[in-house]
Amino acid sequence: MRKFGRVLLRIVAALVLLAAACAVTGVLVFRSGWFYEQVHRRMVVEIEKATGGRVEIENFAFDWKRLEIKVGPVVLHGTESASERGLPSGMGKSGANQQPSMIMRATQKKRMSKPVTRSEVG
Repeated sequence: MRKFGRVLLRIVAALVLLAAACAVTGVLVFRSGWFYEQVHRRMVVEIEKATGGRVEIENFAFDWKRLEIKVGPVVLHGTESASERGLPSGMGKSGANQQPSMIMRATQKKRMSKPVTRSEVG
C-alpha cells in the first residue's frame, strides 16, 4: 500500500507541475508581441469579411490581464477610390472578455447586404 501512495503522490506532483508550466506558458504567450499581432490581424480580417471592405485601425491595445481589446479610430474603405477618405466608424471601441468565436458570430450576424458608400451616409 505504501508503494501505491508514493506512485499516487508522484502522479499528483507531476500534474501540478504540468498545470503550472501551462499557466506560465499561457501568460508568456498572451504577453508576447506575436500574440498581439495575431489578435490585431484576426480582428482586421474578421471586420473585412463582415463588411466586404478594407479596414484601417489606427490605435490598437490588448490588455492580456483582462483579455480586453481597445481600438482607436476605425476607418472602413469600400468602393471609393484611393484618393477619397473612408467611412469613420467611431472614435474607439472596446471589447472586453469576448472570445474570438463570439466576435466572429457577432460580425457574421451584422454582415452588410451591400457596401455603404460615402454618399449614402451624408
